[in-house]
Amino acid sequence: MAVPDRIRIDFGSEDHVLTVVIEGSRGALAESLQHLSDKRNEIETEMSPEEIRLDMAGCTAVDSTDLNCLVQTRLRLGPSFQRFSLVNVNRPIREVIQLTRLDRLVHLAPAVDE
Repeated sequence: MAVPDRIRIDFGSEDHVLTVVIEGSRGALAESLQHLSDKRNEIETEMSPEEIRLDMAGCTAVDSTDLNCLVQTRLRLGPSFQRFSLVNVNRPIREVIQLTRLDRLVHLAPAVDE
């Protein structure tokens, strides 16, 4: 599966977790999610992940486009991916996710400092 240079995708065959590493500021999340959504069939057939994790450690900011893309991707992936998590989310982004109640749609892993 061809992946843009800015996006890193890791798949753990033992735990069946697909991790998408997000790096950058506004637009980085949307770009990564669009790529993930575009490759849905390929991901399902080649990898069969039980969980998708978005590693947000390198993401410094999100905007409304990123949030909309998060919602659309989660809905598009549907029930075949029962666990869809955001991990390593910084405090400002975590607060946005909670204020917009997107933590009801995606699992927001506890912060390291919590």
